[in-house]
Amino acid sequence: MKKITILIGLVLICMTFLFTQEQPVKPVKITLQDCILQALENNLDITIQAYNPEISEVGIRQAKEIFYPRLDLSYSNLNRNMLGTWGLEGTEYLYKQNSLRLSLMQKIVTGADIRLDVTNSATNSDREFTSINPAYYSNLQLNFTQPLLQGFGPKITRIDIRKAENSKEISDLELKSILVSKVFEVEESYWNLVYAVENLKVQELSLQQSQARMEKTLAAKRMGTKTALDVLTEESELASYQDTVLSAKAGVEARIDSLKQLLNLPEESPFLSGPILPRDEPGIELIDISFDDALEKALTTRPELAKTQKQIENTQLDVSNYRNQMLPKLDFNLLFWLPGQSGVRNIYLNNNPLTGVIVDTIEGSRLDSFDDIFKGKYRNWEVSLSLEIPLQNILSKSNLVQARIQEEQKIVEQEKIIQTIHYEVLDAIKTLNNSRSRIKSTARARELKERRLKAEEQRYELGLAGNEWLLQYQRQFTSAKAEEVRALTNYKIAVAKLEKVMGTNLAKKNIRFRDYDF
Repeated sequence: MKKITILIGLVLICMTFLFTQEQPVKPVKITLQDCILQALENNLDITIQAYNPEISEVGIRQAKEIFYPRLDLSYSNLNRNMLGTWGLEGTEYLYKQNSLRLSLMQKIVTGADIRLDVTNSATNSDREFTSINPAYYSNLQLNFTQPLLQGFGPKITRIDIRKAENSKEISDLELKSILVSKVFEVEESYWNLVYAVENLKVQELSLQQSQARMEKTLAAKRMGTKTALDVLTEESELASYQDTVLSAKAGVEARIDSLKQLLNLPEESPFLSGPILPRDEPGIELIDISFDDALEKALTTRPELAKTQKQIENTQLDVSNYRNQMLPKLDFNLLFWLPGQSGVRNIYLNNNPLTGVIVDTIEGSRLDSFDDIFKGKYRNWEVSLSLEIPLQNILSKSNLVQARIQEEQKIVEQEKIIQTIHYEVLDAIKTLNNSRSRIKSTARARELKERRLKAEEQRYELGLAGNEWLLQYQRQFTSAKAEEVRALTNYKIAVAKLEKVMGTNLAKKNIRFRDYDF
């Protein structure tokens, strides 16, 4: 009984060991679109670049702050012992004052500054013979200053805002440029993986056929219809195919690793647990586009060209700004104010303060000092012009000269980009046309090699040809089949390259990155 128990235990342990063995990980198939989305979401360069538009957006808000109203509030309290300068008031007296100021400032699009001040103060003193003590003063004052030359107009006033908006668009275009390049890198890597997988299938099929012929040759040797030399030839060919399959498998693994590196997958991703294989087939949709149409599309879509245009606009804004700074500073000033006063008024005997005898007082509060303002009792205004000539800007002109040089530099950079786009589109169109032609030629070559191989197989079966010719035609057919697959994937890469140089691959793939719709 004890032996039976031990035996059952050993059986259970063996079964547990067998079931807990790590099962081979099945390949995960993934589409090109999924690869692109994974790469864009996980790429750190793109993530870093995506912060720049957000930073630029904050810069726009900061630039617009010049049009935000500003509110200032100030309070002061003064307590001072004064020396008397008039014998009747004594050798010294105490003077107290506290004041409150509320200011509201606003800049408008013409460059003008508007300031509204409301002040209220109270004074109290022990001076003799004062008529009003304590006294309360209020004032409502409007100050309007409009530049007429330097700093005049919406264009000059909004320069920083327009430059910030252009910087935001430049950041968006830089992000788009990185996305365009990254999408092409993923497409190229994906279709290279497709070729590696299809090439492996072709080589494995040839290996299977070689193994089948080897078995037939061995059987024929046993029957005396084939020689040892025939067997040796088949063995050599089989070994060659086995080596080719091993190389093809290594190529697939290398392409998988390359694609995984582009995807930059997180550790928890299911695609990291094993190999990934392409789901999409290299189907062909022939594209017929002329060089002129492709170039026109590229010149209107490429983010690099649009970015340079925005940089030129910024340098032009600098030129306008520095040219404006060379103008005299001529300002129109309008000042309008309404004062008010109140307090405790002392009534002296015979209305003569020199008697020093107060017979009555008329009370007045601090708020009463605003009555004169509300009634508009005392209306005052002043108009003036002020002129200031910036000699340092007129004599130096260094800022203006520097801005003009930078503008010329950006224009030359734009011309260089246009030239580069021209040659890139030309090369992409040539590559596309050549790839399209190779699809037909490789398909025709594969078809002819296949027909020749079948004919040679029939001759071999009839004993009319040796196996050396059959093996040669088999190698040619395998090579032609691999070349046909290469031509198909090369065409897909050529299409991706053309979309890249035209700047349309994001729209073609319906790519949205976070809040950016390209």
